[in-house]
Amino acid sequence: MARSTRSNPTTDAPASTAAGDSSTVPMALFMPLAAPQLKSTSHAALVQWRKLRSEYEDEVAMRCNNDPTKMAEVIVSVKKSFDKRLLTAWCDFEWDVDVNNVTDDFILAKIDDIIASVKNNAVPDVAALFKENVVMDMRESDVKERVMQFFVRSREFIDEQGWQAFFTGNEGVRLKCKLLIEALEPRSLREEVSAVVKYQARIAKEDEKELFKLILEKALDQDRDFQRRKRSRGRDPGESKRKEKQTQSSTNQPPAKYRKVEHGGKSTKKDSKASNNQVQKKSAVKRDKTPPTGGCLKCKGDHWLVHCPTASSDEKKDLLRKMHERRDNKRANDNA
Repeated sequence: MARSTRSNPTTDAPASTAAGDSSTVPMALFMPLAAPQLKSTSHAALVQWRKLRSEYEDEVAMRCNNDPTKMAEVIVSVKKSFDKRLLTAWCDFEWDVDVNNVTDDFILAKIDDIIASVKNNAVPDVAALFKENVVMDMRESDVKERVMQFFVRSREFIDEQGWQAFFTGNEGVRLKCKLLIEALEPRSLREEVSAVVKYQARIAKEDEKELFKLILEKALDQDRDFQRRKRSRGRDPGESKRKEKQTQSSTNQPPAKYRKVEHGGKSTKKDSKASNNQVQKKSAVKRDKTPPTGGCLKCKGDHWLVHCPTASSDEKKDLLRKMHERRDNKRANDNA
């Protein structure tokens, strides 16, 4: 929005002040406001002009204290904001009307129709473009602001592309929520939100406001967990080394990586390898024969999750991931 630097013409500042006082500078009142000009009818140019025009009208309303009479005297019409040759050509070839008869309301209605339509009447790869352009700014340390800007950017990008029609109605909202989840970063947040929406908070699939609350809640939880782990690691970097030394002194044995497998007075790689394979086989057989405490993670049956007949491959991965996360959180809380 262009502004001039013209100072207040009605007030003459004194060249100098009394002795001991510092010199003064003329104070400027509101600077003249220039209306945004439209010199292109491309989709992107119209979106940008509409945004600048809205800001311009808000500024005029503020300066005129929302007085319609004053605003009508000050504001520049939409018609005068157009490049004359461009408007004439548009009226002749696109609208087939006389340029002298078009009004601001007519022009704005036509512009809004173009903005709301798909560029070039071609449907692009919406999912890929959305994920590429709507991203979570991980440089923002304020989690709430990070999530808010993520949703703001999604709406801005949809307006820029003229995709409003894609996301109307119940099906459109569901599609938008799906794209928002798929665009989440980091991956751990995306997977957690996706799982919660799938099995628990299903209303977030079709309600953008509920999805915002869910994403914010999970993002805050993950950030608190990250900060807790960070503090835990920073308390005593040498704690793990001290524990290792205490363990060694109590058992009077060297670390496992320095132990030798005795075989006729010599250690051999072949014997060590065979021993490791034998231990792994025994542990696998024992795990298969002994049912887990509490039963299968999926159906609570007398078998391990890997042998569950009712759980799909994706469900097995998801359940195992959740189990590991609960275990890690418990360890982090115990160490906190």
